[in-house]
Amino acid sequence: MMQIDPDPHFEIIFERRDQVRIGKELTDSNFMADIAIGTPGEYDYASFLTEHSQIIQNILQDERNRLGSIKIRIGIFATIRRLDSYLEGLFGDGNFSEDDGIEYIYRYNIPFKTCNMPILPSTDINGTFNFALARIMQKVEDYVNYKSGWEFYHVEKIFIEISQFQPPTGAEHIPLPKDLATKKGVVNPANDDDKCFQ
Repeated sequence: MMQIDPDPHFEIIFERRDQVRIGKELTDSNFMADIAIGTPGEYDYASFLTEHSQIIQNILQDERNRLGSIKIRIGIFATIRRLDSYLEGLFGDGNFSEDDGIEYIYRYNIPFKTCNMPILPSTDINGTFNFALARIMQKVEDYVNYKSGWEFYHVEKIFIEISQFQPPTGAEHIPLPKDLATKKGVVNPANDDDKCFQ
């Protein structure tokens, strides 16, 4: 007979998929972690992401080592909810009975994600993660604050989209055209190296 663990251990495991097409884009790798119901912290997305930040940052570091410069998007799929009767009583007398049951309408798989963020060899991954967290928090707040009645309920999935990225590089010195150079109003410093963008 199988024993049920009274203290289940919830572990976040990211599944890696290579060459995933998302819309018109082809990502080099995509990581997804399903969040089991009952996972501690699933109802507070900011704390949940912060608690698992080291796992996410390790994935970003490994992919940067594997691919070089990368662009990433981090996000969550969430369940949101609102009261079934959130507009009830808006134009009436507003008499509510305590016997009224509270019922919710749920929407599932609502994405909240960042824009593409470059991670170069010199980029601080912790700073990038903190920026991503702030963007996700802003998107959730924007969604629930537009008087829609929706509220965040819980995290369903965490995802990371990663694409290889070729950052712009410096070029050799190009002399100004003669008519601009004679005006002496434009500065064109001589460049002896190819490190304009570093």
